[in-house]
Amino acid sequence: MVQLVTHLLLPSASELMQVSSTPEIPDAQSAASPEGAWSRYAQLLFEVHFNQWDAEDDIRQTSLPDRRVVELKRKIDNLNLQRSALIEKCDALAQMHARTRENELRQPVHSESIGTLIDRLVIAHVRAVKLSSKVNPQANEETLGASPHDQQMVLHAAYDCFRDELSRGSRWAIIWKQHKVYGAPDTK
Repeated sequence: MVQLVTHLLLPSASELMQVSSTPEIPDAQSAASPEGAWSRYAQLLFEVHFNQWDAEDDIRQTSLPDRRVVELKRKIDNLNLQRSALIEKCDALAQMHARTRENELRQPVHSESIGTLIDRLVIAHVRAVKLSSKVNPQANEETLGASPHDQQMVLHAAYDCFRDELSRGSRWAIIWKQHKVYGAPDTK
């Protein structure tokens, strides 16, 4: 059965992209403050994506010894596992703090889960940071097209519009189960 959520109060995109100083990772089942948990999960997703970006840059070097390629591939797989777990924690938090229904489509439904939307915001943020002209002097609109920052702002606006619709109950989101399990034995 598909679970749907609505009437959920989410932080804005700009609030999500602020660094949280919460030292521990809140568990979705015991999160007393959903606002703090959303920010913390966004921060952890940022760290995962930032590290994955670096590992993927490293693995593209053609002169790497095979052993280093294997190490980097395993690091990337581990980071994907962490990412998947964080997306599921966001979805569990959404499920705890929202009105839910199963298989009842009365309002428009967004095709991504809350966790996946937050993940996409974080990816756009990492891209904007990594491709900024301060970090990457070769980056410019001629080589990149629309600037990563401009793309990030468009995504922020779309998320904030969805967030408003979700809080009013005029839009629903799906709670997806992540079926790709990183690090699990191959079931082919």
